[in-house]
Amino acid sequence: MRRHPRRLGAFADFQGVRIVYEGRVTGGELRSETHGSTGPAVWHSLDVVPGLDRVTLVDRGLGRWRSRRALGHVLQRGSTTT
Repeated sequence: MRRHPRRLGAFADFQGVRIVYEGRVTGGELRSETHGSTGPAVWHSLDVVPGLDRVTLVDRGLGRWRSRRALGHVLQRGSTTT
């Protein structure tokens, strides 16, 4: 849990949960949100990701994805089985 400064010297506790899903493109056309507040939707190949401006969650997620086993499970630290 983190404490974030608020107005007038007060603090607020913050706890975040991140859920990351694996996806697969099966067809269709990529398009940006209509009247959206985000940047344009763009696909990037994995080899250009290191050169992109990104949050650390991207690197963590790709690392976990690359270390997964055939059934999709990730080997836990210190474990010899999934």
